[in-house]
Amino acid sequence: ALFGFVKAVLISEARKDVDRTQGFFSLPQTAGDDGTIFIRAEFAKATDFQSDLAGTVAHELAHAYADAGWRDFMRAMTAMNMQRTGPLEEGMAGFIEAEIVKDWLAGQPKGTKKPPVGYKDMPEVAESAKRFTADVTRKFALDAFFGGWIDFKDPDHAPDTIQVGEKHERAWKWPWR
Repeated sequence: ALFGFVKAVLISEARKDVDRTQGFFSLPQTAGDDGTIFIRAEFAKATDFQSDLAGTVAHELAHAYADAGWRDFMRAMTAMNMQRTGPLEEGMAGFIEAEIVKDWLAGQPKGTKKPPVGYKDMPEVAESAKRFTADVTRKFALDAFFGGWIDFKDPDHAPDTIQVGEKHERAWKWPWR
């Protein structure tokens, strides 16, 4: 009975997440694969949500273009149970989404609705990206995300010896423990 109750609660929680999800990026499964962006069909077809769709596509494209080195960094921080790993990942995608949407909006007819940036109900997502980009600078944050230029100087003390940039120009300590 207890197992059945726990299973029902987990399924209920998963359904709530799915109901709120407009799209997601599935990582590449093989070396030749690019990964796949999934967008909820009814959301993509709804003509009154085209601005929201543009924001969702921009966000998922950011995930799609994240370098494997960035993804490895995120997995390493998750494995070390570092707080805000997920919020930083989503926050960086949101940061890039906001820049893409800004450019997209500039080319749209006057009065086009601005897409809402994802995770607006979770302030720690945007705060995490803001902190990272402020600490290492916008340039090096983008180098880490798109170029994978992020590593550990000392793997035994990884969260305190993060190096960002192609030539390890920025030292950074994981601020969320």
